[in-house]
Amino acid sequence: MMPTFARRHGRVIGLIALLAAVLLWIACAAPERVIERVEVIREVERTVEVPVTVPVTRVVERTVEVQVTVPVTRPVTRVIEQTVEVQVTVPVTREVVREIPVMVVTPTPPPTPPPGTSTISPPTREPVSAEAVDRAALVAFYHATDGPNWTNNSNWLSDAPLNQWHGVTTDGSGRVTALSFWGNQLSGEIPSSLGTLTNLRELGIAANQFSGPIPVELSELTNLTSLDLYGNQLSGRIPIELGTLKNLKFLSFGRNQMTGGIPTELGALANLTFLSFDYNQFSGPIPSELGNLINLRNLHLSENQLTGEIPTELGDLVNLEAIELSNNLLTGCVPSALRNVPRNDFAKLGLPFCG
Repeated sequence: MMPTFARRHGRVIGLIALLAAVLLWIACAAPERVIERVEVIREVERTVEVPVTVPVTRVVERTVEVQVTVPVTRPVTRVIEQTVEVQVTVPVTREVVREIPVMVVTPTPPPTPPPGTSTISPPTREPVSAEAVDRAALVAFYHATDGPNWTNNSNWLSDAPLNQWHGVTTDGSGRVTALSFWGNQLSGEIPSSLGTLTNLRELGIAANQFSGPIPVELSELTNLTSLDLYGNQLSGRIPIELGTLKNLKFLSFGRNQMTGGIPTELGALANLTFLSFDYNQFSGPIPSELGNLINLRNLHLSENQLTGEIPTELGDLVNLEAIELSNNLLTGCVPSALRNVPRNDFAKLGLPFCG
């Protein structure tokens, strides 16, 4: 009997020890669970306190009571349960006027400028008037052409209206439409700033002392009808871009020192009535494209170094009233269609008429 009683007593003691170990483990783990639940509640509180864009009529605070049952270990003879109460204040929205989706708006701060960078915006520039642009172009023209030594520079660089400056014509809006300085002792190179006078129709600077090339910027004067550069000391080639001046009627580069060939692009100037390239050093053939200038009345190409035959296409210039081709290196014959041009110098060519 004693061995049986000892075995049973040993089993009871073993079960009691196992139960004590389980209770001890629960007691140790429970506080951690309490802490975890409290932390969750605190996280909820922080989340709810984020400002929202939902309109409300009243906000109240509600106290939430959380009951956590924590087993507490006493001496192994008995186990009791202790209740821990945790109070968490959570703002709750009530009596919402209307239900709309809640959206948390987080404003984006403006970028921080680099150190040493000014945060002041630059002042807004007033638009420059077209008249002011024209005035600036004329001032540049004056300085580039030795304005103080002009024969006549009345009112130039003054505050007077531009049409009171000597040689300047303007329209009703004050835009420059014509420059006329025949024999006024202008010198230097023709400034490219003239290309900004977009309303210019007539540019007459003949019989002065201009030198250097013709600026390609003159091709931007699309309203130009007259370009008179006669009697200066200009050199270089004719800019082919001048072939875009469709409104041009008068074109004179006579009595300069220009070289190169006559651009074929000039054959596109269908409104041209007067063309004078005499007394230069132009070389090469006479472009047959000049036969497209059906409105041409005067053609002056004498006193150059032009070579080749006279294009038969010049016979298509039915409105021609004067033609001069002498003192070149032309060969062949004179197109018979030119025989009846009233003013010509064919006798000086030493060439027969064709046919």
